[in-house]
Amino acid sequence: MTKALLRTKLCDLFDIEYPIILAGMGDVIRDYTVSTGKLCAAVSNAGGLGTIGGGTMSAAQLRHEIRDAKSLTKKPFGVDLIFPAGPAIDGTVSEIQAKLPADLTGFIDGWYEQYKVPHEKGPEVKIFDEDLAMQQWKIVVDEGIKIIALGLGTPDWIIPEAHAKEMKVMCLVGNVRQAARLARMGADLIIAQGHEAGGHTGRIGLMSLLPAIVAAVSPVPVVAAGGIVIGSQLAAALAMGAVGVWIGTAFEATFESPITELGKQKLVEADEESARISKIYTGKTARTLRNPFTESWEKAGLRTLPMPYQNYLVRDFFYSLERNKPELIFVGSGQGVGLIKKIRSAKEVVDDFVQGTVEVLKMRLQDEVTIKN
Repeated sequence: MTKALLRTKLCDLFDIEYPIILAGMGDVIRDYTVSTGKLCAAVSNAGGLGTIGGGTMSAAQLRHEIRDAKSLTKKPFGVDLIFPAGPAIDGTVSEIQAKLPADLTGFIDGWYEQYKVPHEKGPEVKIFDEDLAMQQWKIVVDEGIKIIALGLGTPDWIIPEAHAKEMKVMCLVGNVRQAARLARMGADLIIAQGHEAGGHTGRIGLMSLLPAIVAAVSPVPVVAAGGIVIGSQLAAALAMGAVGVWIGTAFEATFESPITELGKQKLVEADEESARISKIYTGKTARTLRNPFTESWEKAGLRTLPMPYQNYLVRDFFYSLERNKPELIFVGSGQGVGLIKKIRSAKEVVDDFVQGTVEVLKMRLQDEVTIKN
């Protein structure tokens, strides 16, 4: 098969072959990143732009993932960072957990008994706060990273500082107001994430959100995100004015992904109604595959704590669950998960995106659409 050519302004911006970006997926429950250095490098080597999910990783772990990516690819790649609002938080995770509301901790204790899961303590991690974010930023600068994604939080200083260090900045948004503000701040690329997305997501569907953001921030380029797993969706995004796509779920179900084989199989077996939103994991709306814990929480009508306290409430239970009853663990997923039919390599995902997009743009539309003057 002849290799397809698919280039947009995004390819020129980042010196990549195809307008496909790996979403910087993290995991605040299990203390690892989904978008590892290995997966990042695989996407970059396939012609897209790999992105490491910095998220809540320790500075040492982030440095390890960056160096792992460097050892596996000579192509461009980026790092996704999160900047939480508010000052540094005093105390360890264990000290914070000891002060959490008794009614909520008691409810979680009931899960241990109901599902016969032993009480195991998750690893003691660095508190997810401004101090951790600054440690990560210093690692990114020290490692000479030239592309960053800001997945949550954009302090006033970050874009000017990044530009001063010759970095390009991508910013993830869920509404037009955020997009316009970040374009004014100097973002090099806006990622318009629709409600369909996995992980933390907003309220507006991509079909409505994308063209509105494209119009609001022009000439700043825009990438589409949210439930996109096949080439025809990339073609649709291009038709609405995007210059590329930001892809998460499709790359979770790859050989290079750190998701467990059981988790990958759950993605393959899921349908379009399997991915549900809950605040249970972090205190912010996040979409994962349906599981009994989100449904139990919602039935009980429990309040959620603000980020990061909600995470510290549930993290030990989910840590114990993964170690002892992995068949019950959840997987982050967008609504497009029902279109994933098998586990593939990252290169196959990229190639299928390109071939599917070219097929629509060059052949299917010409065959199925007639235009008369």
